[in-house]
Amino acid sequence: MDLNSDKETNNKKKIVILSKIDELKVIANNHYLMGKFDEAIKIAEEIMDKAEEAKLYSIVREEGEFIADLYKKVKENNKFIEIEKQQNTLKKQLEPLEIQFNSYISTNNITLAEETLEQAKTLLKKLKDTETLKMWETSKAMFLELKKKIDINKDIEQSLTEVSKLIDNYEFDKAKQILNSKIEFLQKEDFLDYQQKLKIKMKSLIDAEDKYLKLEEDLKDLESEIKQNVSQNQFEQAINNIKKIVKISRFIGKNHYLKKYTEYIDIIENKIREVSKIEELKIRVTTLNVQGIEALKYDDYSGALEIFKKILNQLKAEINKK
Repeated sequence: MDLNSDKETNNKKKIVILSKIDELKVIANNHYLMGKFDEAIKIAEEIMDKAEEAKLYSIVREEGEFIADLYKKVKENNKFIEIEKQQNTLKKQLEPLEIQFNSYISTNNITLAEETLEQAKTLLKKLKDTETLKMWETSKAMFLELKKKIDINKDIEQSLTEVSKLIDNYEFDKAKQILNSKIEFLQKEDFLDYQQKLKIKMKSLIDAEDKYLKLEEDLKDLESEIKQNVSQNQFEQAINNIKKIVKISRFIGKNHYLKKYTEYIDIIENKIREVSKIEELKIRVTTLNVQGIEALKYDDYSGALEIFKKILNQLKAEINKK
C-alpha cells in the first residue's frame, strides 16, 4: 500500500471540501446580512455535514456556534415580526377612528369626538410608531381647541341671556359689568368672533339705557306739568298728563309711579266734581241774587227776603257737607 498516495488523495479531498465550505460560508453570510436566518441555518448545517465528513472539527464547532447565534437571531427576528404585526394591527384599528374623529371635529360634534379620542387613547398606549403618535397629538390639540371655543361660546351665550334679562329689568350697570368682563377676557384669548357678539350687545344695551334715561326725564317733566295743571285748576290736562306717566311707568317698570298716579287720578276726579258743584252753586246763588235784587226794585220785600233765605240755606247746606 502507498501511504503517501492515500495521504495526497485525502489532502485533495479536504482542499475541495474546504473550497466548497468557503463558497457556502459566503452564501450563508449573505443570507445572514439580508436577515434570511432560516436560509443561513440550512447552509450552516450543510457546512457542518461537509466539515464533519472531512473531520474538520474546528469548522464543525465554529459552524455550531454560528448556528446557535442564528437561532438566537431567528428568535429575535420572530419577536420583531410579531411586534411589527401588532403595531400594524394597531395602526389599522386607528385608521377608522381617525376618519370618524376628523368628521366629528369638522361638524363640531364635540361629544362624539371626545368618545373617539378616548377609544384611540387605549390603542395609542401600545403603539410605538412616532409618526402616528404625533398625528394623534395634533388631533388631541384640535379637540382641545374646539372644546375651548365651544365652552367659551356657551359661556358667552349664557352671559348674553343674563344681560338681556338685566336690560329688561333696567339693571344697566350690572349688564355693563358682565359685558366688559367678557370682552376683556376674549381680548386676552384673541377670539374676535365672540368679541363682535358682545360689542353688538353692548351697543343695544347703551341704546336701551339712553331711551330709559330719556323716558325718566319725560316723567320728571310730566310731574312738573301736573303740579302746574293742578295749581291752575287745569284738571283735565292734569289727568291726560297722569295717563302719560302711567303709560311710560308701565313701559319702563316704574311700579311705584303706577300706584301713585293711578290713585292721583281718583283724587283729581273728585276735585273736578267738587269744583263742578261749587260752580253750579255759584250759578244758582247768582241767579237767586239777581231775582232778589229785582224784587227789591219793585218793593217786594217779602219776596226778596224769601229769595235771600234760599241763598242762605244753600250756602249753609254746602258748608255742612264739608
